[in-house]
Amino acid sequence: MSKSIADSVAYVAQKPAARILAADGIRTDSVPHMIRDFGLVSKLNPGLENKVGHISLSWSRQDRDKLSREVMVARAREYMDKMGIRNTQYLIAEHRDTPHPHVHIVYNAVSYGGRRIEVDFQYQRNMRVISQMIDRHGYHLNTGKQAVSRERLNPRESARFALYDIIRLVLEQAKSWEELQARLQRQGVSARFKHEGGTGQVLGVSFRHGAYNFKGSTLDPGLSYGRITRQLEQNLRSRLQRLEKRAAGKRLSSHNRPFSLLSVTRAGKLQPDGLLLDKRAVLRAYRQPLQQPQARRSPAERAKDLHPTTQQAYRRNSWK
Repeated sequence: MSKSIADSVAYVAQKPAARILAADGIRTDSVPHMIRDFGLVSKLNPGLENKVGHISLSWSRQDRDKLSREVMVARAREYMDKMGIRNTQYLIAEHRDTPHPHVHIVYNAVSYGGRRIEVDFQYQRNMRVISQMIDRHGYHLNTGKQAVSRERLNPRESARFALYDIIRLVLEQAKSWEELQARLQRQGVSARFKHEGGTGQVLGVSFRHGAYNFKGSTLDPGLSYGRITRQLEQNLRSRLQRLEKRAAGKRLSSHNRPFSLLSVTRAGKLQPDGLLLDKRAVLRAYRQPLQQPQARRSPAERAKDLHPTTQQAYRRNSWK
């Protein structure tokens, strides 16, 4: 998404050898008319910060002979429809400055009804749409964000893509905010939290890489503070489940009462700084016997296996 209608339209329409293929709701006789027409509809939602969206769709050079003007327009419209970009102004232009065929789409982030077009950079949805188009038409299309011709993006949009890639990669491994921040710092990325004035509650997170700063939710809806927190918690639960399975496969000594590591997730809570409540204290409070079948023995026989210092504790329990 972009704040500047003029910059996006000028880049798409004024590129050398650019060819306007199709448009809806705007005049295409001049760049000033295009900018003015986009601006008129955007006034239906004046509070919206990002005014237009900019997408680039690329094909393989092997598909060049299959791509007439009409076909490229049809594929661009199909992509927009599947991504939920409907009932709004758009401009489709072909650029011929690279070996591979590609088109640029500029669309108004405000619909004709004054509503915001909720797209931004939806990575998973984009991958699914591109995959469906590959299966349907048999093109040699790249998948995911590779479908975007990044070398032709302006510096800010290029930085947005790069930052998205870094955070997504690091988020797959991190299990707390503290770990996530440490891993991001090694990649030259810093995170900053927005807090509510009265309560100090975390409202959002933004990321800085080099000279550019983006809110997590503007990079992708999946990178908002709430969704990142849920992903970190899921990563932690998965890690603890693996540890529990590993521990269950080992033979525990008879004087150690087995417990469930999954108990940590019920009492532990991820904080913005990434700190988890003391695991040992949580484990002591939530110890749970594991159901491990053992041969039945008399109390006297079991007592012989206990360390002298644990016999008193043994008598207070009713293990059978």
